[in-house]
Amino acid sequence: MQNRISRNTACAALVVCALAAALLASCSPKITAVDSSYSLPEGTPSPNAQLILWNDQPTYGLIYHDNQPADPDVADSLLYVVPVERYPAGTHRGLIIDSTQATRYQIFRRESNGGVRPLFNYALMPTRKWLQSLTEAYSFADPTPAGLSSYIGRGLVSGVANASSPLTNFPTVSTQDLANIDLDAHWPVHHDQPPDTLKILVTWTPVPGAARYLLQVYSFRPDLRTLEDAVLSGAPAPIYDGATSDSYVAFVPPNVNQMLVGDSTRTDIDVVQIRPILPGAALFVRMSALDSQGHMIAATLGDPDPLKGYTHGDYFLVRNAAGIGTYLLFPLGATTSRTIATTGGGGGGGGAPN
Repeated sequence: MQNRISRNTACAALVVCALAAALLASCSPKITAVDSSYSLPEGTPSPNAQLILWNDQPTYGLIYHDNQPADPDVADSLLYVVPVERYPAGTHRGLIIDSTQATRYQIFRRESNGGVRPLFNYALMPTRKWLQSLTEAYSFADPTPAGLSSYIGRGLVSGVANASSPLTNFPTVSTQDLANIDLDAHWPVHHDQPPDTLKILVTWTPVPGAARYLLQVYSFRPDLRTLEDAVLSGAPAPIYDGATSDSYVAFVPPNVNQMLVGDSTRTDIDVVQIRPILPGAALFVRMSALDSQGHMIAATLGDPDPLKGYTHGDYFLVRNAAGIGTYLLFPLGATTSRTIATTGGGGGGGGAPN
């Protein structure tokens, strides 16, 4: 794909983003009168229905002129930065991770008089299903929030809402700035160890206030067709639930900052999905930190220095994106698992989706 991306393709992707944002704004829910006594939808709170909230943020692409030697280095010059967003500024985002019997979800928002109203006139369908653990993810966006809004989800079982319907937690969107998780993922090379026993070693700097971490190890699927989708995958979010194949998804307790992916001896890791991983594979490793209220407070934003981030595997590279002798770098919202010898050395990062 690196040689197929043209300036027109990159520009078209950004135009699509702008059009999508305008469409969402025009189709945003209209506020109507709300009964203040209706402060909670009918149902029963469930610990197996967890709502995560965060403020949507744009991601960005950086266009460089590639001076010799080829590919990213300090000799290259930054031409311009292009912000890319899926939703209008100020959008609130939500993700429900559910392991109840629900198959669809209604979303409610608390209004200024204390009453709640349905955010949409339809129920959400899952954006991700992990059949191994009978867990599903439901994603939503509120492009016209009412200040610092509070949200709650109600699951529908067989399409029905009643007193036993699972209810999520009821968080309010946080004003806290999103912190960066300094995360490393690599394959330790032990020449005396059978290849099929190797596991990705993940280490990170602890996040103050984290009640747990959410870890996702994944690769892009072939149906990730556009540059726009690839760039938008790097927007901060607890997981990326687009066109990916998940090798591992798990909740990690707050007192942990190092683990082997798929370590069967761990009893403190709540595994949602696990699949065999080819030793040495370059997979994307994304982590978010969640507080006790259900807010995403930190994520893998990547090294603030894009050139260092590319070397570390935090950024994608698309050559000739704005003409011959240029390249595009954009953050993955994750890092890339690399192979590092036990004697030292480093691994490269980057690459473009196929």
